Amino acid sequence: MRPGFQLCVLLLTAVLARTAEPAGGEAGRNPVTVFRKLLAMRTDARTSELAAKPARLREVLTTRLREYDVLPPAEREARLRATELRFYLNPLLTTIPATRATQLATVPETLRPLVTERLAAWDKLPAEIQREVLTNERLLQAMTRPAVANA
Repeated sequence: MRPGFQLCVLLLTAVLARTAEPAGGEAGRNPVTVFRKLLAMRTDARTSELAAKPARLREVLTTRLREYDVLPPAEREARLRATELRFYLNPLLTTIPATRATQLATVPETLRPLVTERLAAWDKLPAEIQREVLTNERLLQAMTRPAVANA
């Protein structure tokens, strides 16, 4: 499993496990937002926050936080944006186009044009190609990667 996707899955699990907390809008459901908050924390606050997590999740988060801490800001943001795009786009790829409106409304305004563009391209693909993309990690990664300037 790709590290970014693994991070997304683990963070989503942690966010959904917080049943005692009220559902506080989109920020409460988006694992990238949770990870961004951890990245922005001072070391002592981060340590306290991670101490409350299950051991396996804490281990993965600690590893990923170290990895992201050393990245240049532009690369860090590009990776976070790619993970966030994947978080919102992946479920929409398997949703019938006529029923996507509700899910699409939960996508942040900053990502919505990109998600809409990718969905339009997705819907033009034959069903056979769509199935292949969904079962091929590299193809799926390419589909969910934001465009890179000067690439």
